[in-house]
Amino acid sequence: MYRSVILQLLFLLVCSVPLQAQEAHELQGRVLNSSDNPIAKVQILDQATGLLLTETGKGGEFSSASPIV
Repeated sequence: MYRSVILQLLFLLVCSVPLQAQEAHELQGRVLNSSDNPIAKVQILDQATGLLLTETGKGGEFSSASPIV
C-alpha cells in the first residue's frame, strides 16, 4: 500500500513538469534601411536559440508571438 502511494505521487510529479506556465510575448515592428525605406524578406531570429521567428513583409513589417520559458 505504502509503495503504491509513493509510486502514484512520483508519477504525478513527473507528469506535472511539462505543465509549467509559459508566458507569451509578442514582438512586432518594421525593418528600415538607412534611408527609412522598408526592407522585405528580412528573417527575424531568436538570438538565444537561433530559431526563425518570422520574416518581414513587403512593407518591412513583422509580428511574432513567442512563448518565453
